[in-house]
Amino acid sequence: MWFFRLLGWLATAFAGLVAFALFLDDEPKLFEVSRVDNFFRDDGRGIEIVNISRGPITVNGVQVNERPECATRAESALGSRGGDFPMNLKVGDKVTAVGSCRAVRVKILTDRQSFSYTFQ
Repeated sequence: MWFFRLLGWLATAFAGLVAFALFLDDEPKLFEVSRVDNFFRDDGRGIEIVNISRGPITVNGVQVNERPECATRAESALGSRGGDFPMNLKVGDKVTAVGSCRAVRVKILTDRQSFSYTFQ
């Protein structure tokens, strides 16, 4: 009988540890990022970034494909802010970064840390 009680306690402890690990691994999302077209159909040169965090974030820059020739600039698009990086984004603000290359890997550099996104 004591064996089954011990087994029950071990199973409960294991389930608690798994739930705690999943809770720690779930970092909050700060951005909603999507690839958009710039001029031509399906060129994929634009990156739309929306601040969905709990407060303002400063975007210092956007790197595309880890290549210096794929430079980006912030553009004024429909509902999007234009200007130069660094750019302060309040919650809900959107910026469209347009580059010279089709975006496959994108790194957003902020005042907190950098965030990487991959597109197919």
